[in-house]
Amino acid sequence: MFYFKENTMNISKEFLIVVIGQIVVLIGGFIFIKLLSIHLSVSEYGIYSLLISASTFFLLLPFSSFDQAVARDLNNHKNNLSRYYSNSICLYIIISIIQMIIILILFEIIKIDLFKEIYKLKWELLVFTFFTIIRNLLLTIENFRRNRNIVTMSKLYENIFKILTVILLYKYFNIDIKNILISINCFLGINILYILFINNSILKTNLIRFKNLYILNKKFIFFSTPLLIWTVFSWTTLNAPVWLIKNFYDLEWVGYFNMLNNIATIFPTQLIGILSAYFSPIYYQKELINNEYIIKSTNKNIKNLFILFTIGGFILFMFHDKIIILLTSEKYLEHSWLIVYLFIISAITNIGAFLSIEIFVYKKMKKLILPNIFTALITVFCGYYALNIFAINGLIFTMFLSSLVYTITVYVNVKKLRKGYECQN
Repeated sequence: MFYFKENTMNISKEFLIVVIGQIVVLIGGFIFIKLLSIHLSVSEYGIYSLLISASTFFLLLPFSSFDQAVARDLNNHKNNLSRYYSNSICLYIIISIIQMIIILILFEIIKIDLFKEIYKLKWELLVFTFFTIIRNLLLTIENFRRNRNIVTMSKLYENIFKILTVILLYKYFNIDIKNILISINCFLGINILYILFINNSILKTNLIRFKNLYILNKKFIFFSTPLLIWTVFSWTTLNAPVWLIKNFYDLEWVGYFNMLNNIATIFPTQLIGILSAYFSPIYYQKELINNEYIIKSTNKNIKNLFILFTIGGFILFMFHDKIIILLTSEKYLEHSWLIVYLFIISAITNIGAFLSIEIFVYKKMKKLILPNIFTALITVFCGYYALNIFAINGLIFTMFLSSLVYTITVYVNVKKLRKGYECQN
């Protein structure tokens, strides 16, 4: 159904491993959300949502952008992989520790009522963020080395552990946000050690040099500067609705909204995750030799995504109440109608996200800045007034408008890049 046109059995096996990995995440995500919806109150889930939102922000600055720099640069270091691997990990650890110290200082200086739930769990949150930063780097490297088995097994173990954590905490201990975060932190630490252990042949601490760290940091910053701007606005677009609801309503409404949003977005996000995880390394490798493959592949996949998302939207429209009961609990049924609109918004946004892969491949990340600035400004300012005047319906319309603007502007930029490529050839 999707465009591959690769002529080896290894590619089919590789894609199958990627699909299995994302299916594991999809099923595991559904089960984990189901368990949380049953065993946590709506308000507690609202707190959990705010913590994950805050952690995501810390991950973005600058590590999400640096991950893209690593992915883009990895193919240039096949002959000195040990040095690159060891110094990259060391650089991440140093920067993340500095970031954690700054965040702790800010926590002590700045006291805002909007963030009071985060203050109470700051240590668990910071450990979770630190481990996630290092793990994301390791999995990014493994994915772009096309070691799909390691990535898939890590995702499998993660989801099994998270599910068992909720079950065991409920049965034998006290199930609350703090204990859930502590348990997840234990897994993340173990998973990091596992990945480092199986890569012990290329992890060489004696190759770590200040000069190498300085060069890497300079290279990452040069590549990532446009992305740093982009990711801040991207986070704002995705997370501003939750904080706006927290500002105008209460933790229960945060819980309702985020639970339904997670259910609505998990299928589009994981589907794009499959395609991105599979195609991104191939696109980077083919950039200099076969741009036509990239264009044909993207066009074909976008058409099929549109068809799948249309079918998915229709199914949700017809059976949204039954789906909410199946995947969460009855306490979320009252607002189940939201899931249809949130799914449409996610589908539009994820189509734009898949299109943006071409922008990364051609190293034109600056092209993503304006789309993300536009959408962030629409979400924050229009969302603020729309939520205040028209309640949740106003916020949903604002999110729809924002997603539409993002995908259209990304599409226009991709078309311009393709015309430039055609002129060169």
